[in-house]
Amino acid sequence: MFPFNVSDPECPAAIRDHYLNKTHPLPEEAWLAQPTHPRAWYALAEDHSYIRALKRYTASLKSWTLPRRGHTIDFPAIMAIWNLSEDSFSSIADTDGASTFAHASHLLASGAAVIDIGAEATNPAATPISPTTERERLEPALRWLVPQNIPISLDSFRLDTIEWAAQAHYIDIVNDIGGPEQSVDRYEALFKIIREHQLGCILMAWHDHAHAFYSFEECIDNIRLQLDSKLSVAFECGVDMDSIVVDPGIGFGNGIQNDLSLIHEGAPNLMGTGRPVLIGHSRKRCLGLATDRQVHERDYATAIASAMAFRSGAKLVRVHHPEGSFDAKNLLDAMKLIPSI
Repeated sequence: MFPFNVSDPECPAAIRDHYLNKTHPLPEEAWLAQPTHPRAWYALAEDHSYIRALKRYTASLKSWTLPRRGHTIDFPAIMAIWNLSEDSFSSIADTDGASTFAHASHLLASGAAVIDIGAEATNPAATPISPTTERERLEPALRWLVPQNIPISLDSFRLDTIEWAAQAHYIDIVNDIGGPEQSVDRYEALFKIIREHQLGCILMAWHDHAHAFYSFEECIDNIRLQLDSKLSVAFECGVDMDSIVVDPGIGFGNGIQNDLSLIHEGAPNLMGTGRPVLIGHSRKRCLGLATDRQVHERDYATAIASAMAFRSGAKLVRVHHPEGSFDAKNLLDAMKLIPSI
């Protein structure tokens, strides 16, 4: 388990007690149990190079530079979702037909600053696909998208697919959706790809749905533990910390009320990671339950939630239809309600 397996006898007792007995808050010794954990570095050495890297965060909040193809994303910004899966919330899976490219053209014209392309849905009811099917779906879409001169993010958890897309110069960002069972070795391999190909990276927290009923404080603690641990591995692997954005993982095991709270409180609670925050709330179940709307009826709620996220300090939102969120961003900017930090 990443970062800890609480059933392992070597797992620190404070961490085991927090997760199994639901003690709150997470004891300080749990953070300090990892010699290279960022919170341990904060406690032991304010001038540690990792801490200096985090402090550069305040100087880089206005944009995200992607050296692979020289793109810069000005914050706040909208990431548009281009799904190539039959199980997705968009269901635009005909990669050889005109419909999916017309859909992508619409995304490009609707205020998207970056396109996040994926071929396999992550919702619990989705049917798994093979690596071969994933690439067959992705390749024609990526070949079409590269000349459009927009940053491209790949939504995948397979290292071989990420490596393939990076070597082909198709992508600028890896949107990593690796689940909670992923090992440190797996993340070291991922960060090697990111470092060698000078890619941006979105790191998402993803929790076991069986533990979805935390208090919000426990939810934030768990998200911070997972994200901070991944960030420390990234740093040790030589990844440029300015290349990373973090995502609290709305809809991935936090519970409905916590997901709603993360939309309007996630960004300020995650500022301590030292990285810009992405909120991926589009058409999620929490919005459907709050509004009594079906999946394809949730775009108005998504736009309202985007406004809430931007106003709380989120630097990116990931949405299926950018128009409403783009208008929300522009309106908040005109009202001077988007925080500068």
